[in-house]
Amino acid sequence: MNLIAQQNSLVVDVTYNCNAKCHYCQWGNNKTAGRVNQPDEYIYISNDTLKHLQTDRIVFSGGEPLLRQDLEKIIAHYKQTNVVSIVAITNGFLLNQQRIESLVNAGLTGITFSIDSFEPTTAFETRSYNQIQIEKVKSNFILALSLKEKHKLEIGINVVLSSANIQNKQIENLISFTNNFPLDWIKFQPIFDDGYVGANAPHLLL
Repeated sequence: MNLIAQQNSLVVDVTYNCNAKCHYCQWGNNKTAGRVNQPDEYIYISNDTLKHLQTDRIVFSGGEPLLRQDLEKIIAHYKQTNVVSIVAITNGFLLNQQRIESLVNAGLTGITFSIDSFEPTTAFETRSYNQIQIEKVKSNFILALSLKEKHKLEIGINVVLSSANIQNKQIENLISFTNNFPLDWIKFQPIFDDGYVGANAPHLLL
């Protein structure tokens, strides 16, 4: 893995819609109020404000950012600013070569995958993924990595550590798998009880 230089990041939630049903995330529950796209005034931050905040890295989050059909337009806005990196966090379901090319052409410089485990029981327990969905995420992850050098993409993984994947060498197995690819980094985030997890998936707490 390569080390990414520390940058002053600003996270922009572009939508709270999501096409996954992660048990520990309120946006994976279709009964959660507020599962809508964020309005433009929350998304299109001016270059003057970015300069004032000394922002050089924009991270699109959600929800699932790739559900926004205008994500390329949003990316293009930030490409015209002084930021150095523009990254989207995704579960990977909606990626394909055409969409990756489109996002990169708009100005995207990196993709962060949300992956906790490729082990079927764990993936189902944490994110409700079935085997087909697991293979979809894995193949799209490998696809993005195959385009990394061509587009000078930064590729990383966010891993939520929970009681489901912290045992049985699952983290070691995930790291061993990613060591076969030119991945830039892996970030491990212990599961956080924001109130939703404790009420809906307390068994996942560490």
